[in-house]
Amino acid sequence: LFRSWVTQQFRNIAIEGWKMPNNLVIDNDQIFGKWIKLTFKDYFGIDVKKTPPQSPNFNPYVERFHRSLKDEVLKRPLIVDDFQIRRLITDYKKYYNKRRPHQGIDGNIPSSKIKKVKSRKLDFKNSIKKETFVDGLITSFSIAA
Repeated sequence: LFRSWVTQQFRNIAIEGWKMPNNLVIDNDQIFGKWIKLTFKDYFGIDVKKTPPQSPNFNPYVERFHRSLKDEVLKRPLIVDDFQIRRLITDYKKYYNKRRPHQGIDGNIPSSKIKKVKSRKLDFKNSIKKETFVDGLITSFSIAA
């Protein structure tokens, strides 16, 4: 059941014209048998790579992103169709990598070399800039230039 469901999801993505990834990283769960490598390579041209056994450092980054996505975006709106959810996820991915500060890198943004702004006395009326992302689900405040 899982095998056919996963394969069908990737078929749906292919039919809709979405770009397929070059690689798919999976863990060593028993649910992923030998079928996954063969199916994904033959049907979709995707190389399946398994995380090394007893390597807990590989999964947390992906799991952290998924937790943030769920908590910050997917739990909030009423989702009516798959087009909406794909758009929300795509918008959030851009926000996550280009705007959102990350605790693990001292509050910096992954795709930016800009360091955190040190605190200073501000004229709050003129110096704070408010931006919204992901259909207004996320609000960000920054110091205006």
